[in-house]
Amino acid sequence: MQDEQQHLLVDIHLKQPRSQRKFARQFQGCGSGGCQTVRQFVEQEVNPHADEWEQQERVPKSLFLRGAELGFFAHGAPEKFGGTGIDCRMAIVMGEELSKGHTRGVGMGFGAHNEIAKPHLVRFGTETQQARYLGDMVAGRKVGVPGMGRADARSGEQPPDQTA
Repeated sequence: MQDEQQHLLVDIHLKQPRSQRKFARQFQGCGSGGCQTVRQFVEQEVNPHADEWEQQERVPKSLFLRGAELGFFAHGAPEKFGGTGIDCRMAIVMGEELSKGHTRGVGMGFGAHNEIAKPHLVRFGTETQQARYLGDMVAGRKVGVPGMGRADARSGEQPPDQTA
């Protein structure tokens, strides 16, 4: 089974453009040691501060900058904005390793930024919006969060009519 998985990873790797191969190799799977970067990040930079961040109910902005330095936000973004264009494998690795941290805030924050906000901007954003935000999101300088609303929502004390 492991030989089949390795063959699949090599096959996927070779189908990627040459510019993406080095980064893809780093995150090709946990069995080959590809998770080490994320794992070390969790053990050395997240877990020692987890209780403090949970108590404060916040994740420091500096952690997003550090995550960007390690390339955690580059997948799924076009190369012209500092991304790698790589598929969802990095998201899977990050989700698995971040879930082992002593805080859920980091995983949720990185996940919302990387797997909700950024893909919507990549897929549905205008060229102007992408140029304004994507480079900074990949670099960790701007943190994307999902914003949800309803067209018929009203402000004020009266909540909008809702049905389930």
